[in-house]
Amino acid sequence: MSFTTTTSTSATSTPLSGDQSSRPDALLRCGFIAGPLFIGTYLAQALLRSNYNPAKHPMSLLANGAGGVVQILNFVVAGVLVLTFAHTAKRSLANVRGSVGTRRGFAAFGIGLIIAGVFVADPGAGFPIGAPEGRPDMTSIGLLHEVGFGVAQIGFIAGALAARRYFKAIGQARNARRSLLGLIVVLVVAGFPHAASFAPRIVAASATEFLFLACFTSHVLRNHQATTPPTGTMA
Repeated sequence: MSFTTTTSTSATSTPLSGDQSSRPDALLRCGFIAGPLFIGTYLAQALLRSNYNPAKHPMSLLANGAGGVVQILNFVVAGVLVLTFAHTAKRSLANVRGSVGTRRGFAAFGIGLIIAGVFVADPGAGFPIGAPEGRPDMTSIGLLHEVGFGVAQIGFIAGALAARRYFKAIGQARNARRSLLGLIVVLVVAGFPHAASFAPRIVAASATEFLFLACFTSHVLRNHQATTPPTGTMA
């Protein structure tokens, strides 16, 4: 999945001077960093955490037990990175239908990740050692974790749908189709009715969501650079 960029004469972002653009340019790259950092940290834990079975245990369970702070920080840092991208992208997107919705959707995605990190999932499925097998009785903290997960997923769905509208508004039909395709892949993978494969499917769906974000970041960054004069010049 990748989003191509073409110049739009009907709707463009606000040009910045070269000096003004350096900080937004760096902050936009948070959209690239979030996914590899989140998935890479998860994979490292899946390999190193004792008694963790990635085929059986959802990634959220890693926030429990010794070393759980790593997964807590993984959720929170990824959420902050996504939020940073969503906020910074404001001046680098064409001011057309879908631009605000895309940023707000990704912002909700980031907020949901932060909530899911702050409020830890209830131990279960035998992880960590000593936890009950199967689904545990949900506590208020566990419920708030699920709320965070829901906010993140609703935010991503809203952001992807808005991205489709955005690309259609700037005349990039191919990217609009790719946005819809990416959303369909996430919904199919996450929602496939097979409980035994839930844990790896959530990882795959999360990786797809972050890939979508990285592709959209690439589009925004190229658009930002295309509308920024060389360093030392004024817009």
